[in-house]
Amino acid sequence: MKSSMAILLVMALIIFTLDKNYSTAKDLPSCEKGIHRKVTCKQCNKRSDNDDDYTKCCNSFDAFLMCGFLLSKES
Repeated sequence: MKSSMAILLVMALIIFTLDKNYSTAKDLPSCEKGIHRKVTCKQCNKRSDNDDDYTKCCNSFDAFLMCGFLLSKES
């Protein structure tokens, strides 16, 4: 039983490492290609009433993360 748990743990670690290496923030679609990002940026823009926030959210992954974090705190 312990050996099968160890094997599963090693497999999970390998899968996590491969996933992390092959999917980066740059791979995420911009607002033109990604519906989730577009919706999140629009909601953030409605909260701030500043069109510049929408543009920043669409073009910068860090701004997108901050916007999503702020929206999650409101819920």
